[in-house]
Amino acid sequence: MNIYHLSGAQIEQYAKSLDLSEQTVGMLRTGEVSFERIADLRSDIPSLADRICPMDKILWNWDFRKDGSDLKRDSNGVILRDKNTVLKEYETFFSPDKLNTEGLIVKRDGRDVGYCLSYPLTNILANKSPEMFQCIGKAINWKAITGFLNRAANHGISEETTNYLFDYGISDISLRGNGLGRVLMRYSIESFIPERNIAIGFIDFRNVSSILAGTRAGRVIAKEIPSPYKGHPCHKGEDRTFLTFTFSGVEPIYTGKEVSFDRKEDLPYKLREVVGTGSTESIEALMNGKVAMVGYNPESKKLEEVRFY
Repeated sequence: MNIYHLSGAQIEQYAKSLDLSEQTVGMLRTGEVSFERIADLRSDIPSLADRICPMDKILWNWDFRKDGSDLKRDSNGVILRDKNTVLKEYETFFSPDKLNTEGLIVKRDGRDVGYCLSYPLTNILANKSPEMFQCIGKAINWKAITGFLNRAANHGISEETTNYLFDYGISDISLRGNGLGRVLMRYSIESFIPERNIAIGFIDFRNVSSILAGTRAGRVIAKEIPSPYKGHPCHKGEDRTFLTFTFSGVEPIYTGKEVSFDRKEDLPYKLREVVGTGSTESIEALMNGKVAMVGYNPESKKLEEVRFY
């Protein structure tokens, strides 16, 4: 079993750039927090599934192949899925010759407390994803997204240089809000995504906590678009989402134009005013006459408009 810890230099860098709490910095320094790589674990898919399923809200609970009317649910409304079906999807999800999902599991004192998963966009386009994820390909135009981001950032972005940041999070509620999730995402991107490549992700429009945490971890808000999960019976999120991306090894240029808001619930609407709305039907429809992006400036500790050239 390979266990990974951050170096002293990484801890100091993350402490400053990710606004980590003293608690999180202390846990990283003492080795209380450690990481395992998905690549070291996927030779035993059933065991990997047993570890991720209790923390995961998508692979275990969602089933896009049914209309939703006959799904079995527990007393809390959570969908109960057949374990053999889930394991088959995990096999497709993690196998190197299929979707080839990479990522990390983060642990505290040897106990799993979170995970981050991403996979190459080219494998989605090659139809190597599980059936339950093929809905995303039907609902979104990836070529329009990468084309739009290439125009906006001017850094040679293409389908071949893009990963999909599928999911990440801290499952232990007591550890949330102190920066551990930001460390998990940043360390994952730096570990598995080649320099000058990007990781694309989506954040529900009103999910202010994820907007604030994601931008502090380096995600740039690029546009408000319809959710790629919209219309599916098991989708419990919102119909609108923010398209976000993170460059590996490329820092944005902060313009000093602050995105200010009085109340947290106002933030999504302030972001909408800056980045605009669009659809993924084409590059032009996504651009919709406006190119503006927002990121978190660790020096000013403010959300600001950003550019890349």
